[in-house]
Amino acid sequence: MTTINGAAKRPKLPELQLLRGMAILGVLSVHSTSFATADMTGSRLYFVYNFFNIFMKYGTPTFIFLSSFALFYNYYGRPLDRALVASFYRKRLLYILLPYLLFSIFYFALQQIVFYQAL
Repeated sequence: MTTINGAAKRPKLPELQLLRGMAILGVLSVHSTSFATADMTGSRLYFVYNFFNIFMKYGTPTFIFLSSFALFYNYYGRPLDRALVASFYRKRLLYILLPYLLFSIFYFALQQIVFYQAL
């Protein structure tokens, strides 16, 4: 095991990638059958679409579990200090919030140009 800031880094768990892939398939299945389920209420295939829509709803809770498990697995052995908390939130700001904000601004501007000719 290698160390990060004096704490041992735990080995990667390849099983988590398999579970993440299964969760992705569940979320995609729910999203792809949602409109069809609503529009096909009178069809003979309604029950098939409705079954897949309901059965595959395990994806979102699985992602929540994976996120909490990964955080616990990676940070449990480390001492909780100011540097660790600052590093954690700096990474979230840099790799999650900043790209989200930039893409949202880009998407809003694109919408204004394409649909409203505002810019």
